Amino acid sequence: MSSSAPLDVVDYVVAILILLVPVSVGIWYAIMDANRSTREEYLLGGRQMSLLPVTLSLFITFQSGISQLGLPVEAYFYGGIYILAGFGLGLSYVVGSFTIVPLMYPLHITSVYEYLKLRYKSELVRVASTMIGMVTTICFMALALLSPALALGASANVPLWVSIALFGAVGTLYTAIGGFKSVVWTDVFQTIVICIGMSIIIIKGCLETGGVGNVFSLSAADLI
Repeated sequence: MSSSAPLDVVDYVVAILILLVPVSVGIWYAIMDANRSTREEYLLGGRQMSLLPVTLSLFITFQSGISQLGLPVEAYFYGGIYILAGFGLGLSYVVGSFTIVPLMYPLHITSVYEYLKLRYKSELVRVASTMIGMVTTICFMALALLSPALALGASANVPLWVSIALFGAVGTLYTAIGGFKSVVWTDVFQTIVICIGMSIIIIKGCLETGGVGNVFSLSAADLI
């Protein structure tokens, strides 16, 4: 007997809204920026995006379905040692803000691959690094699409290929028609949704187990 609770109408409505909002954002910016369609506007948002949405976009970029499904399992089996990676990442951002950003930002380049061409004066270096980056991104996106597709398939009995095609199509559509601004503001929306969702899960879990102190007590007892 399956232990998963079936989805009801409200669940499907929320799921549809979460998929429709990014597409709507993409359509909005496709219309609003129709008369300003330059490469810099499309790829970089005209270099005029404000700090908060860009920060939230960078934050949620590292919180894909892989993180949402994988890190709780990691913590369950191996404890909180993974949190040390967070300190390392935080330190790298601080170092980068004093080293990489002052170097790259004044150049007004589109990507790090363009910088490599300037630095080494070689088109071959740029092409080779771009190909490596593309392969790496494709491999990552395969896992990033598979994770939510597995979750949707398990909860709604949707075939895996349909879930992957659905998420891939939505992501491709709003990115292609809306450009960088669409991606950033969609990321802001997803950040809000994930933070609210995770907060509800944490609060509900603590209530079901008898409080925060009891959660730590049960975790400690399980590790002994």
